[in-house]
Order: sequence, then structure tokens, then C-alpha cells
Amino acid sequence: MSLKPGTILNYPANLVDSMAEAMDEAFRREWNINMEIPLPDTGTKERLMFFSAISQGILSHLRDNLPGATTISASVVQVVEGDENRPIEGENTTGEIDVYRQLAVGEEKVGYVKTGHARVQQTSEPVNSEGEAVIQGIEVEGL
Repeated sequence: MSLKPGTILNYPANLVDSMAEAMDEAFRREWNINMEIPLPDTGTKERLMFFSAISQGILSHLRDNLPGATTISASVVQVVEGDENRPIEGENTTGEIDVYRQLAVGEEKVGYVKTGHARVQQTSEPVNSEGEAVIQGIEVEGL
């Protein structure tokens, strides 16, 4: 999946599922919450062009500068199939495992990703793995 900044060229097709469209939706929500008058229809094209330009600038900057500058750390715990909270443990334990990576951006843990499934035999403590990954590139649509 690539990130899509959006553009008002061929409006509205090039804004669908774009960062500019998300910015416009967020702006409309904020306007409705905080202003006492409806958002005027005048200036819509200019507002969308503004959000498109911001999105294109942000994503171009990330594409050009983020790879190699950001590290995503991952932690892996192997667990017995059907019991995701219990690591394989004990002597000569054999079992089916799902492997998950815990994703973090900086110090913030942002979730888990299932990365595989295997049959293993373990003869000691639970297997815990940690590592880091460096972003190699960002795919940006239309830039």
C-alpha cells in the first residue's frame, strides 16, 4: 500500500482515500464542533488545493528523509497455538506456535503483527526475541 497525498486535478477522483481528503474531513469535523455557523461552500477548491499541497509536501519530505533515519523496534514472543498468552515453556516442549512482532515507534508500542507459524521443540525457557528494523523506503503515489 502506498501513501496518497491527493491533488485537485481531476477532482474529486484524485482526492479519494488521500491524505488531503482526510485533512479536509478533519477540518470539517473541527469546524462543526467549534464554529457557530456552517462551513461556507465558497473557497472549497482553494481549501482542497491547500490540503493537497500540504499532503504532497509532507509525503515528499518523508519519502526523501525518513528511510534510514527512523528505526522501528520489534519484540517477538512465540506462543502455543490457541493460547496466545502462554509462551511455550518447560523441558522438551513441542508445539505449534504463532510468531508475533510487537511494533513500536520510538518508545510507544503500537500493536502486534502475526509474522509466522511453526512447529517447534523447545528444551529451555520461553523464546523471546528482540530486534530493530530500519525503514528502507516509503511508497508515495503520484510523487
